[in-house]
Amino acid sequence: MKKRTITATVFILFLINACQFNQSVNKDLVTSATSRGNGIGCENVDIQVNDKEVNKNTFATNDKVQVFFRNLEGFQKVEDKVYPGLGMWIVKNDKDTIADYPDLLNNLQNGTDLQPLVLNASFHASDVFKPSEKYKLHIKIWDKKGTGKFTYALPFTVQ
Repeated sequence: MKKRTITATVFILFLINACQFNQSVNKDLVTSATSRGNGIGCENVDIQVNDKEVNKNTFATNDKVQVFFRNLEGFQKVEDKVYPGLGMWIVKNDKDTIADYPDLLNNLQNGTDLQPLVLNASFHASDVFKPSEKYKLHIKIWDKKGTGKFTYALPFTVQ
């Protein structure tokens, strides 16, 4: 337990320090999730399963998995609004794309002035996912008015 607390503390300090410059590379040692910011920084990434925060990457069939990106910064403002893009795709066994959503925010034509900016992407671990397969969730957040981007990858299995 003490080792986990120290690891979490070091990870949080590294994340906070990296996000101040909006350039970061992070790996969660528990879930093996990786994130990379280039111009866009993220204060915290949370995983929720069936509306409860978790720190795992193994899900049950029919779980609703949501990934929240909290306090995103670094977007170019146009008249006090930002224009984020959010894409999500899931790859099976590092080769087959089984879900592809290139821009989940394509209806956000007029931007947003939400402060702090929180975005999320979700999927249901349906019976399409097989226990013998390995999956990876990829999420890309980008600035539609600038050049910044933030990527996130979560390897996972479904039992």
